[in-house]
Amino acid sequence: MTGKEHGMSPLISVVIPAYNAERYLDECVRSIVEQDYSNLQVLLVDDGSSDSTPELCDEWSCRDKRVSSVHTANRGPSAARNRGLIEASGDWIWFVDADDYVAPGALEKIAERISACRCELVAIGIKSFNEEGELPVSDLYAEATLPEGVIKFSELESLLYQGRRGHYLYSYLFKADCLRAFAAASGPFDEDMWLFEDAAFLHQYLGNVSDVCWIDDRLYWYRQTEGSLLHRADAKKAASGLKAVEQIREIEVNPDLRGLRQQMVIRFLLSIDTLAGDSVEGIGVRRHVRELLADVLVEEPRGNLPLALRAKCLLVRMGIYQPLRRLLIKAGVIRAWDEA
Repeated sequence: MTGKEHGMSPLISVVIPAYNAERYLDECVRSIVEQDYSNLQVLLVDDGSSDSTPELCDEWSCRDKRVSSVHTANRGPSAARNRGLIEASGDWIWFVDADDYVAPGALEKIAERISACRCELVAIGIKSFNEEGELPVSDLYAEATLPEGVIKFSELESLLYQGRRGHYLYSYLFKADCLRAFAAASGPFDEDMWLFEDAAFLHQYLGNVSDVCWIDDRLYWYRQTEGSLLHRADAKKAASGLKAVEQIREIEVNPDLRGLRQQMVIRFLLSIDTLAGDSVEGIGVRRHVRELLADVLVEEPRGNLPLALRAKCLLVRMGIYQPLRRLLIKAGVIRAWDEA
């Protein structure tokens, strides 16, 4: 039974896809189950791990009755989220990554705001860190700061296109019945997409949302690891990013936001060009990037693009953006996780 049916605080289902997460999983789960807020369900979805993750998931399910473990074949985070959505019984659903953790007091803060606001989506602040400690905000992105309370979906949409708000699913909580209605009508998370899938999903989902509860506190800690950075060549992942870009371009948008969306799409294409690499498949992906970039550039006047973005577009169309960026990283001029 959900919290609503008991007249209690909302039941929050935390879905944690876990693939070869033995190094960080305990810390992640502990940060959730040791919160003062206890009306929660934790779903550990083992995505076909080859390390000790399956055993860790089962140990947690034995240790805490609020924790359940589910084992699936390895099909990626979107498939794991879909399985978690099937298993979740809460009023609200939060997708958390297994190598991150939740700030102390986060669940209680979120539950208080949910009870005070009528909304379909909750947006929370995030903080990035690595093994050496907290990273400056500029190393991830500069998030907008707004007064805590309810905002319209259109305001969030504008912030997303401006790059003043991240697309990461873990920085949002979804009202369960709204998420399921959307999944039934538009399909669940796309299991063939491994890059910018969060952005594609979120922009489509916002069309079904009216009000958003904005919580400015950084309640989620995001771990920057070497494996999470967009600098390891992966042509298959890059190709799936092209699918995400095409889906985003198909979404109806307010005319005032078209120029901002164009800039966001270009930034995504730059990242795809960087990630694709130099394999035969990667070269084909980069060729597709150039074709798509040429198409995107006719959507809005090019003069509205920032000069740096126009210069990067030119380098991509010349086919030298990715190797030049790689040289600059090697020389220490830029960092691998800086914006592409």
